[in-house]
Amino acid sequence: MFTALAALFATGCASTLETYAGAGMNVCEVDEKGRPILGLCFVPVGELPIGDVVLSQKIALENCESGVLAVARRFVPNGFPFRPSRLLG
Repeated sequence: MFTALAALFATGCASTLETYAGAGMNVCEVDEKGRPILGLCFVPVGELPIGDVVLSQKIALENCESGVLAVARRFVPNGFPFRPSRLLG
């Protein structure tokens, strides 16, 4: 489901993950209050529109979370890219 925060939630994961509009560094594990605690950077191969990138990340997380976690680069989110006011383009 695409939320008012411009985020897709990955369901069925061991953790709660949100995928925000963007082409990289746009996936975050969030705590029970929705605050980002761990960022993940992984993208599909090829040049895709932002919407396709976000959807492919959501599908990858829901179907092969352990594989994604094995290849994703981790970062500490500073909160800036994950604010609701972020532009979608």
